[in-house]
Amino acid sequence: MDIPDLPKNVHEGIYRFVKKYRDEFIADSRSWVKGDVLDYCKERLVSPSFPESKSWIYLLLGATSERKEEVRDLLDQYAGSEGFFIAEVAKELSTKLG
Repeated sequence: MDIPDLPKNVHEGIYRFVKKYRDEFIADSRSWVKGDVLDYCKERLVSPSFPESKSWIYLLLGATSERKEEVRDLLDQYAGSEGFFIAEVAKELSTKLG
C-alpha cells in the first residue's frame, strides 16, 4: 500500500478483500485510532507522509464516522479525484451513505 505505483488492479483486489472483511477491518482500524476517526482520516488524507494511493483506505474508514454530513462532504471532495480509483471508492461510499 505504501508503494505509490502499484497497479490499479492490485488496489482493486485489496479493496475487494477489505470490503469482504469490512467489519473486521473497521474494528481493527478503530482499535488503534486515537481520537475521532474522521479527524484521523482527514489528517492522513492531507499529509504528504502518506501516498495518495492509500486515500481509499482512509475514505473507507472515515465513512464509518457518526458525523455523516462531514463524511458526505469529504466523499464529495474525493469523488472528482484523478488518482487511482479513489473517485470510484468515494462515489460508492457516498451512495451507501444514502
